Amino acid sequence: MPGRQLQAEARLTRELQNLFSEVAERTLEEVVRRNRLPTDDVTMRLVLQHILEAEGEFKDTLGLEATQAARYGRNRVISELQRMGVRIGFTDFSRRVQGLIDEHVFTASQHTINRVVGNVMSNLTQSYEDGLGIDDAAVELRKVFQAMQDYELRRVARTEINSFQNEGAYLTENELGVRYHMWYTAEDERVRSEHVDLHGEIVPVGEPFSNGLYHPGDRAGDIKEWINCRCRLVPFLMPEGKMAPPGTTRFREGDLINLRR
Repeated sequence: MPGRQLQAEARLTRELQNLFSEVAERTLEEVVRRNRLPTDDVTMRLVLQHILEAEGEFKDTLGLEATQAARYGRNRVISELQRMGVRIGFTDFSRRVQGLIDEHVFTASQHTINRVVGNVMSNLTQSYEDGLGIDDAAVELRKVFQAMQDYELRRVARTEINSFQNEGAYLTENELGVRYHMWYTAEDERVRSEHVDLHGEIVPVGEPFSNGLYHPGDRAGDIKEWINCRCRLVPFLMPEGKMAPPGTTRFREGDLINLRR
């Protein structure tokens, strides 16, 4: 995996951990201050207010890193095309494309905040059903936030950085009129078996790969296909004198048909 991507993941993880550390402490203080576990929607919302109020800051934090990741994905596509002999220069996203990225940042940030809210609500409800006192309930809730900081935020950072890199690549291919692209894995033992089978698969840009995703990290697909994914898109230029097999939208380089007789 490129060092730049690892650095981006580590940076975003640190920023999210700092943000949620403060949110966790405020939420715990709110629970202890009330000296009772919330048993109705109004009280639960008051307990969750610090998490809900952090959504804007979370979106801004993710948005900055996501835009940089998408731009890296764009430049990666342009570099690949240049390496293949295409005369093209580096340019930035159009306003329309940047707008699409911003929309997806909002959706991604909302998803994470909703997940945190759901985890906290489930934990507090379980503590109430178990008859825990406020101090013991606070201990259990702290475990939820600790797990978020130690594991889930790292997963969020890894998933979002790679997703936005590939989204930037995908949108760039569409913008430049690239006809085909290839699914490429990290080629190590950590690649999930389903994606090992996808390595080298080629489809027309705008058509889904065999797992239903339009690019690695495509959040419109099944979550098991994109969470923690490290795969990437590679533009594919049809070699001169070759063509895709008729009647199929998914193929590999070895399936190409030679037009020369």
